[in-house]
Amino acid sequence: MKVTVQEFRHYTLKANKTRGLVYLTGAKPGAGHVGEAQADGLENVLEALKQKLRGIEAARVHDEIYDFDVPTAHEFECALSGTDFSAPVGAMLDALVSAGSSGMTAGALANVAGYADYSATNLHLGRAAAALGGLVGVRPPNDPNEAGKTVATAIIATESSETDSSENWIWVVRPEFAAARTLKNKGATHG
Repeated sequence: MKVTVQEFRHYTLKANKTRGLVYLTGAKPGAGHVGEAQADGLENVLEALKQKLRGIEAARVHDEIYDFDVPTAHEFECALSGTDFSAPVGAMLDALVSAGSSGMTAGALANVAGYADYSATNLHLGRAAAALGGLVGVRPPNDPNEAGKTVATAIIATESSETDSSENWIWVVRPEFAAARTLKNKGATHG
């Protein structure tokens, strides 16, 4: 049976006359599966896939501070399946999830990753967040405190209103990302 491949936003749709699958376009091969749909006829299958994707994106929650729509746990889970991170970045992501609502400073995350200081944390955590956001069509949001700057890490974490004893700000993991990372670490599948 002939398979039609079509790009739709940041997704790749693969469909035949009765069934279709959706993948994140930039995911590593064989990963990034978002979902599937069934219908009668190729055009109906493609439309059913697009409707599913619109529904996923409509479920995003708007972050008023950073003024962007946060990916859903499902989107993060799909993006995590389509991305590989270095061991230090993976350790930081896991530590941030483990810290939960208490959060962690960039310096504490640097210690987890074995980096010399927080600047390496900001660089690598920001790159990881931007890569995940890119897979699900979310650009790094603008920095609300500095015009012309973006804060990629805000895709996966928020800045706490609290600071530590040294006045360092604290990153608090977004619940959507925490849920997805936890599922990935448990080996759950999605779609």
